[in-house]
Amino acid sequence: MIQITDKHNCCGCEACAQSCPKTCISMIRDAEGFLYPHADSNVCINCGICEKVCPVINQNEPRQPRMVLAAINRDDEVRRQSSSGGVFTVLAQQIIEKGGVVFGARFDNQWQVVIDYAETLEAITPFQGSKYVQAQTNGSFKQCKRFLEAGRDVMYCGTPCQIAGLQHFLRGEYSNLLAVEVICHGVPSPAVWGHYLDEVISHGTGKNGYTLHDGNKIRLVFPHTKNTFMRAYLSDLISRPSCSACPAKDGKSNADITLADFWGIEQEDPSMFDDRGTSMILVHSEKGMAAIPFERINCKESNSGVLKHNMSYKVSAHAHAKREVFFKSLETTDDLHKMIDYILRPTLAQRVAKLKNPLSYPKRMAYNILQPVLKPAPKPTGGGYLSTGQYYKLITKSSSPKITGISFRNKSSGWKSYSLVIEIQLD
Repeated sequence: MIQITDKHNCCGCEACAQSCPKTCISMIRDAEGFLYPHADSNVCINCGICEKVCPVINQNEPRQPRMVLAAINRDDEVRRQSSSGGVFTVLAQQIIEKGGVVFGARFDNQWQVVIDYAETLEAITPFQGSKYVQAQTNGSFKQCKRFLEAGRDVMYCGTPCQIAGLQHFLRGEYSNLLAVEVICHGVPSPAVWGHYLDEVISHGTGKNGYTLHDGNKIRLVFPHTKNTFMRAYLSDLISRPSCSACPAKDGKSNADITLADFWGIEQEDPSMFDDRGTSMILVHSEKGMAAIPFERINCKESNSGVLKHNMSYKVSAHAHAKREVFFKSLETTDDLHKMIDYILRPTLAQRVAKLKNPLSYPKRMAYNILQPVLKPAPKPTGGGYLSTGQYYKLITKSSSPKITGISFRNKSSGWKSYSLVIEIQLD
């Protein structure tokens, strides 16, 4: 019977719950917002299947990719809507065109992330783009197996731990399965994401201001390097505990293909870089090689040394030193933005170290203190500025705000300067 005593030893893939012949394992959220299995000992028959399919208990050996490609989808519109080079979409299109099924991550009606499947080209659109929240696999391993056993081609795309969980769940090789993983820095807490969205709805807090159009629509634009949620994520403050000891990195998921942003492509091959996104494709199997849609992409072979630009393929993230402090305060805080800013605030030594001329720091500090007094920033009606300098637009509760769209990787200002964009409708 599966028992989680150390949360570092559970990646939340749900393989155990979906494998249990007595369905006696429930996935229950903890205080941090992550799902963990809880077995009912009164129903359990001690068959041990839950432990046999666990990708943490049964880790595979690392694998070196057979081939590394830099790739770009030839369809510019698809590429614009995608996280990097748009390769996921052409892989999915091939499966759909053969009458197959594609599994991927989409937002649900609460703007949380779940794994779902699509059987039409239109239905794969919600799977495009990055979603920096842990996706609930949502019974998709069982659904995948049913499609495979019915003889249909299936492409399942997920994080390395989800692919590892699926492979263990299936407990056998399926020639009609194409397993595709995305390189993962870590999976952020759905609870933190939900809290963040609540504050956005309540205050419209954002960097770079806001844009109103048609009178009742708001478009909030957050540069990823300055956005509160993205800063917390990239600082390893809000990821799942197991992400600091990932069981599926370095090819251990047994995926056929790995997809990722090709960071460093401007150095490795400038001819494949135009600041609109380039995909890295790591091919691990003959099946993966056969699936590469060379006729639909522009690509060049690279060497495996390019992985130095994306160490998340091999190396687990190190949890932030104040992670525990953060989550203990999460339930009681009424200002997530302020709390994250405070926890991530650089020390005095770090701030001085970043200055080209450390002697200028006292002058800069004095300016920062006196500037708001001598020349206060304008405070428009219904808005203002936080202590961090972030501008916010108040969205009154009477206006019944509703989120109508979210993009974690809007590339309108360039691939390396992407933004989190949230669209809000006021009724």
